[in-house]
Amino acid sequence: MKLRVLAVTAAAMAFLIAGVVPMYAQTCPTFTQGYWKNHQRAWQDGTGLTLGTNFYTNAQLESIMQTPVHGDASVELAHQLIAALLNIANGTDSTPIQTALDTANSLIGSGIIPQGISPSSSVGQQMEDAASILDEFNNGDITDACGAVPE
Repeated sequence: MKLRVLAVTAAAMAFLIAGVVPMYAQTCPTFTQGYWKNHQRAWQDGTGLTLGTNFYTNAQLESIMQTPVHGDASVELAHQLIAALLNIANGTDSTPIQTALDTANSLIGSGIIPQGISPSSSVGQQMEDAASILDEFNNGDITDACGAVPE
């Protein structure tokens, strides 16, 4: 048993020294807002996140994630923005969606979620467009940048 542990440890050290990550240790997922909604223990952001210009604690973020959209474009956008920010905190590269992140934060602005924005309004349509891009990112359709799989 000790020899097996030593062999595994030696192999792991060789990978670290060579700068190579073994295939079995590589993961490249992003996670959907549904995943993050149901796995708060996997959140690696610390104490909360900023949406627009407002800081929300993890408890407030969890409440937003549990809030049904019910025709409010700000809630739909917040769901996708929270998931994207958690994916980024988990190691996914944000470069491909930086414009969408900036747009989402600008659209949310200083308002508190939920904002009661109709999806058919001009601002609501812009929120829906940004949410759609973030949804594609969260579903892994935009990037395959690797990050660690949260537990």
